Amino acid sequence: MAKMKKSEVILWTMVLIALAANIWLPRHLRQKYSWDRDLSQRVAAGLLRPDTLAVAKDTGSPSSSGRVHPRSAAAEYGLEEMAQPVPEVDGSQPVPERSRRTGLRVRYSITVPKGTFRLRENLRCWLPYPQGARLIEAGVNDVPFPEENITLSGTSSPHSSLYMQTRSSRYKDITFYEVYEYDVTLNEVKGLEERSEESLASAKEIASWIRDSISLAPMKEYSTIEDIPGQVLSERRGDEGGKALLFIKMCQDKGISARYRSGLEPSGGKVYLREWAEVSPDGKEWIPVGLSGKNAPNPESFILINNDSNGELSPEKTYPRSDNVDFLRGEVEWEGGNLYFPLWNSEITIEYL
Repeated sequence: MAKMKKSEVILWTMVLIALAANIWLPRHLRQKYSWDRDLSQRVAAGLLRPDTLAVAKDTGSPSSSGRVHPRSAAAEYGLEEMAQPVPEVDGSQPVPERSRRTGLRVRYSITVPKGTFRLRENLRCWLPYPQGARLIEAGVNDVPFPEENITLSGTSSPHSSLYMQTRSSRYKDITFYEVYEYDVTLNEVKGLEERSEESLASAKEIASWIRDSISLAPMKEYSTIEDIPGQVLSERRGDEGGKALLFIKMCQDKGISARYRSGLEPSGGKVYLREWAEVSPDGKEWIPVGLSGKNAPNPESFILINNDSNGELSPEKTYPRSDNVDFLRGEVEWEGGNLYFPLWNSEITIEYL
């Protein structure tokens, strides 16, 4: 048998090392993600509303020419294009007729797949939990936790959450879950366009310009964008959250009080992610704004999670968040860093009471 040259020995050694690393390295260090996967996952799960989906098929990947925010989770680990997790929605429940008040029972879960870590690591999980909800139970792998092992963020946090922690497993999935009841109101709301106060004239002009000039289209993960309003303005397109953030920035530049809100919209047996802006003529009353159509969203028909953007979680995370602007899917971290959206799965089911 011919003796291998030194260069061949080195080459085969490198190949074997690469194969061994692919087998041994934890799942969270091996995967790569793309915008195409991000969009296809959200489309498959129905998380993109029909009006957004219609333009998503035509617009393709948004520009990524902007610099990455230095505090973003993506920047810290170099994941410039991250797929977002897609909650699986149970649409089997019958949809009630429109009425003034409807109760919902919601189960939301985040699953960290087995084998994500080789060793048992401490996992910290923040689930989106709406203020005003009635908690039924929360725990891990269908085992309820006692109240002392659950932390609710309270009314002071802009991002309403339920926090738990446990140890990871190499041989079984770890599923954090919560079950709660929440009431929604399904009647129409009087939005910005239906108001006649002179003090709202400038806000109306801004909203009208955004509706006419900024098209609705999906955006990459917010943590990969340094200046969301600036990108939406320069590209003349953005998702609901991006358009809302642009509206808020333009209002604040004119001294108008405006804020960001977001939550979950139960509709037709499915659940959509919703973001919107609100404006206030006096700092007390907040009026929802329609930026993709004149009809304003009805916040009381949504499961409200966030009362603002860019806030801190409670308790605070040790590492940068996967989404440093909004909080609709949850967050997970371990002792060594943040666990990004694509590395865990989420599921939401709703039952009409």
